Amino acid sequence: MEMISISSAIMRHYRQPWDRTASERVDVPTDSRLELTIMKNLTLLLILLLVPTIVFASLGDSTVEMEYPTSSQVLVSPEVQVIEFRFKVTNRSHDGNWISNLHFTFPERCWITSMSWDDSASSEDWNFNTDGINTHSAHYYQSDLGVYGEIPGWFGPDTDDCEYGWFTITVYISPGLVALGSITWLLEGDDYGLPPHDLSGSLPLNFYSTPAETNTFSQVKSLY
Repeated sequence: MEMISISSAIMRHYRQPWDRTASERVDVPTDSRLELTIMKNLTLLLILLLVPTIVFASLGDSTVEMEYPTSSQVLVSPEVQVIEFRFKVTNRSHDGNWISNLHFTFPERCWITSMSWDDSASSEDWNFNTDGINTHSAHYYQSDLGVYGEIPGWFGPDTDDCEYGWFTITVYISPGLVALGSITWLLEGDDYGLPPHDLSGSLPLNFYSTPAETNTFSQVKSLY
């Protein structure tokens, strides 16, 4: 177990040149980049050789949870057409697979108006480029094309070391949208560690409406 903690400390130390913001980042010589890659691969190999009984979690154990809205049943009405979705993403990889890119796709007739992320719970600073405003698909792309991705995947079996954060997407819902559907998501890793390096899934999402007035029979009828 001591070897696990030492290797984690080593990788956290060597991550430092990419931790800084764009304004603070310094150029890293090519030799240093090579040293980082070699160190990461050797660390993983050393752990696997010395601790063969440990089963390491891959990116396939990572999770995406919708924290808000708190229910998959989403009300859409003339007064409620802009909804903020908040997703918690946890990287449960413990073989060095960092998450580089994330994608969220909403049902058609949903229009994304804003995108953001919150890395306050992570040990690293995340730097993403975003794409998807005025479409129904939100994309977060790694902006720093360095050795690693953005959301860390550390070495070792300790689940307490899982890195997580939040992605907030504001969506405009087209008037009158009543549908059963889902939000599909895709996580793309930086290809280190054991496969899988990508992970996809879906979250249920059901839109429903209420009558604007108690005597508006047509809208009540549309629910059935």
